[in-house]
Amino acid sequence: MTQPPVRYENYPPDDSATPERDTPVVHPYVPDTIPPPPVGGGTPRRAVLGLVIGIPVAGIIFSAMAANSASFGRMGDMEGDLPEDPYTEYTEDPDDPVDDGPSEEGFSVGSYTATAPSGWTVQDDGSGPVEVVNGANRLTAVSIDTATSTLAVEEIARLAKRHRTGFSGKIGDPVDRSSADLQHATMDGSGKFQGKAARLLSELWIDDQGSGLLVVRVLTAKLSSPISTESQEMVDELSGDF
Repeated sequence: MTQPPVRYENYPPDDSATPERDTPVVHPYVPDTIPPPPVGGGTPRRAVLGLVIGIPVAGIIFSAMAANSASFGRMGDMEGDLPEDPYTEYTEDPDDPVDDGPSEEGFSVGSYTATAPSGWTVQDDGSGPVEVVNGANRLTAVSIDTATSTLAVEEIARLAKRHRTGFSGKIGDPVDRSSADLQHATMDGSGKFQGKAARLLSELWIDDQGSGLLVVRVLTAKLSSPISTESQEMVDELSGDF
């Protein structure tokens, strides 16, 4: 008889004799010493950002300030070239007019002469009387010839009446101011002229030859104003030969 073949069971090889391999272990690198964080030597991030942003902004502000300064400088230079305000005038009194007349203007009445100050205008039509006007203020001068026996104190009221047109008010009596060789009289009044308070001042001189000078002033300016002072200066100049 034929015998069946011998069967053997298969088992995995016995590896117990082979040593197992070690599983590799990864350890983090740790330096022997850890350097401390920088102190004072480095620049913090915020400081760097502040410098990056601040420098351009400061440059813009500085440029704007420089431009404004230059602009103000140009304006200051221009102010010196600006014309004076034509409407800015100084007057001591509201009744004093604007000084817009010629600087000076000489005039004569017969043999008597004077100079009209700046702001006064001479009106002479050749008929004899001469008017010198400054706004509502006026001086009228007349040269006269009369008898040597004429008394100024008796003639001033009649002569002055012709040269105070437009004046209304109270007029005082003539005052005799004559000397041994000169007839001289004055007559004053107060009232209105061109709707303003005014003073009337009249003076008459007559020399021993019968030659005379009559001056009538109507003044709306105050007694102490430049207008009043200038009018008196013209009277003194006209009568200087007496």
